Amino acid sequence: MKIQSRMFAAITLVSVTALAIFYFATTTVIKQAFSKVEDNNITVNTARGVDALINQIDQLHVKATDWASWDDTYNFVTNRNAAFIKSNLQSDSLNNLGIHYMLFYNSSGQLVYGKAVDAVSGADSTVPAGLTDAFKPSGRLLATSSDFEAKGLLALPDRIVQLAALPILNSSGDGPVRGTLVFAFDLTPAQAQELSTLTHLDVSFYRLSDTKSPADVKGAIGTPKEPKFAIAKPSDDAIVGYQTINDVYGKPAVVARVERPRDIHQTASSTITRFSLITLLNLGLAAGLIIVLYVNLRGKDKTIALKNEFFSIASHELRTPLTVIRDYAQLMKFQFSKTVKDPKFDHMAEQIDQAGAQLIGVVNVYLDAARLESGKIPFQPQPFSICEIAKALGPQLQAAGKTKNVSVIMDCPDTLPLVMGDKERIQQVILNLFGNAMKFTDQGSITIKGEAKGKMVFVYVTDTGRGMDEAAQHKLFQRFSQVQSKDALRGSGLGLFISKKLVEQMGGSIQVESSAPGIGSTLSFSLPIAPPPAPAPEAPAATAATPPPYQPGV
Repeated sequence: MKIQSRMFAAITLVSVTALAIFYFATTTVIKQAFSKVEDNNITVNTARGVDALINQIDQLHVKATDWASWDDTYNFVTNRNAAFIKSNLQSDSLNNLGIHYMLFYNSSGQLVYGKAVDAVSGADSTVPAGLTDAFKPSGRLLATSSDFEAKGLLALPDRIVQLAALPILNSSGDGPVRGTLVFAFDLTPAQAQELSTLTHLDVSFYRLSDTKSPADVKGAIGTPKEPKFAIAKPSDDAIVGYQTINDVYGKPAVVARVERPRDIHQTASSTITRFSLITLLNLGLAAGLIIVLYVNLRGKDKTIALKNEFFSIASHELRTPLTVIRDYAQLMKFQFSKTVKDPKFDHMAEQIDQAGAQLIGVVNVYLDAARLESGKIPFQPQPFSICEIAKALGPQLQAAGKTKNVSVIMDCPDTLPLVMGDKERIQQVILNLFGNAMKFTDQGSITIKGEAKGKMVFVYVTDTGRGMDEAAQHKLFQRFSQVQSKDALRGSGLGLFISKKLVEQMGGSIQVESSAPGIGSTLSFSLPIAPPPAPAPEAPAATAATPPPYQPGV
């Protein structure tokens, strides 16, 4: 494949991969954030629906309190005065109070009188057996002291009842307790609708034991022994919250179901859609830029200047989205992982971060190559010991060698003269040569040797790897050159090209000393020996001081 075609394919692949990772990372963060907000929202709204129901029970308790501490009630449970029944216990009285049942028990737990009206028509009705069964003398709902109270829900076999039970006392509030007064009403669909209107929620209530409850209620809640909350998202248009409510005995008995439109989800979907369009637009622009530059490159004699311009512009345009990718990945790792708490999420964020770092490394290599050919990389030449540089890299190189069981040998005497060059760039050259040797060495050793010859210091990197034929040696330091092997895709094909440019611009050379298939290779580079420091200027000779003239008496 020609250099231009390979360059086009590489840059296109990097561009598409970068934008794809960026899109995936960002949409994941958006979905996670909006999903959490949506869950919190339905949790709060379901609690609002339950609180509205509890508030109704509290109001019922207040109504019952006025009747329970009334002398007429106190006397009625003893003498069952017919006048009291006629004046106070008619259907209109219950309807005006907004209740369906009124029960009077004496201190022995016997039902003195019970009154009921129909929950729909308001006409006279009968007290359900399940309600009276709850107030048997053996139960826990009869008043035993002046500070007794019981309020809450009671799940009967055929209905849900809200009730308040209080001790019957005289108007002064002292005793003895003469019985228990019960106010109760059915939780009907009409009352659930009133709560929906009041709270602006679609709220409904079901008995846990009701076999006719909706399937989604049974699936979300089941028959828990402890209070439970659940969320379901049956469609893109609706989200449902389920919360169990304890009865007067403190056990889960009723399920509140609150359904809400998925406005937050729709907003998230709209946001992601807009983001997708923007991402695709950026991808199209990046691809268009690459194609235009590539066409220009092919149509203008493929000059070095245009190649460098292509490298510089395309690589520079990729740095910004790649940096954003890493920023988002690290945000996912260190911020959102605390709330998501999913090992898969952590692994995904780590993979995105590593891929972003790898792509930034590739882009940096492309930029280095373009800047070197255009002479835009500044150098800071100074005298230094090349052996010190090599030995400082020793621990890093030794650790790399251990990954493939390859020993790293340093043969660089401290007596070598200083060389003139850029220390950081020479460090980069040594790492590139060592990396090339590691790539093709599966066992044995890699030796780094320093030697002075004439006015130059040579550094040799010798490996016991697979070696190269003559054809591969001739193009080893060319741009995008890679030896055909199973490792050919491990690098960008620019490392040795950059090393050659760096060494040559510092007055040295780089070459293949020897190589043969199955034997290994020796690559070397050289740098000029640093000139000796200029001698320090001699200080002017001191002039002898003339003694002062003699003065008598001094």
